[in-house]
Amino acid sequence: MGATEDVKFNIGYGKGSADAKDLVNTSSVPLHNEKRVLVDGKRVSTGYFSHSALEQYTRCSKQYEYKYIKREKGRLMFRAKMYGGIVTHDALDELVNSKIQGKPISKETFLSHIDSDLDDKFAKYQEQYISAKIEDLNPEPIDFGARIADPDIFKRLYIAVGSEFYDGHYQNCKPISTEKQFIYHLEVDTGGTIPIVGFIDVIETLGGKPTIVDYKVGAKKSQDDADFSQQLTLYSMAERIPRVAITALQLGTTGGKNPKKAKAGEVVTYLSKRSIKDYARTTENINAALKGIKAGAFPRSGIHNPIVCARTQCPYFDKCMVD
Repeated sequence: MGATEDVKFNIGYGKGSADAKDLVNTSSVPLHNEKRVLVDGKRVSTGYFSHSALEQYTRCSKQYEYKYIKREKGRLMFRAKMYGGIVTHDALDELVNSKIQGKPISKETFLSHIDSDLDDKFAKYQEQYISAKIEDLNPEPIDFGARIADPDIFKRLYIAVGSEFYDGHYQNCKPISTEKQFIYHLEVDTGGTIPIVGFIDVIETLGGKPTIVDYKVGAKKSQDDADFSQQLTLYSMAERIPRVAITALQLGTTGGKNPKKAKAGEVVTYLSKRSIKDYARTTENINAALKGIKAGAFPRSGIHNPIVCARTQCPYFDKCMVD
């Protein structure tokens, strides 16, 4: 292994930790990482990439620079649907894992976890926001109430789609594993490999064949989301399982001031399959991102996308507009 260059590569942040030997960088493109460990008597870097960080570089490389290179703190962002998605996702993991363990939890227990955990998330946010440290990062006050006019109605949307999942998909699914960690050594153009670490929501049997399933909670998804997901392609490469799917828990709507316009949520599974061409395209895309990071290329790539480049969406927006 060559000497470590002063090039700041994102080391990624995953749940848990992987074995140091599995994370040793074997690439001729060295990773920059302050943390070094002893492996077989030699001090080596345990640097690795997370796929979520690579996706962030693709969405907006400037935001990636602030978060992973400069390690700067941004404004506290309050996204109610983000909290709802996290809480529901955690409850799904617990539910499906209980089925694997042969000790399935009841529907009432599953839904009560979504209800109580959302309350805890909102309470924690309010506690954080009133602290001086957080207020310093938010010179303009955020009206918590304006973000969720009625927390109870908001929670019912997630509880309703969770109920739909339990009565439908959950009753028929045959899960093999949940939150499985993978370490995939991606071949890079300059030679060697770069370890990419991630977690797969569920591997289950669909149509009699093992299938990698990614849960998405919130907005409506489509077949294209499953067919062109680079995330699912990478999972497929790591596990050597060509069949992939998105199981989308799509939220309903309250109808606002007109309850008659309310729409029920639904759970839809979009099945897809990966090919050698998909693997090659994903490898090429990730290599392009790695080259940009190594070269220190961090343009405001998301500036023309209002979903990415907006004060309500980016914690570094104010800083970015001044720099």
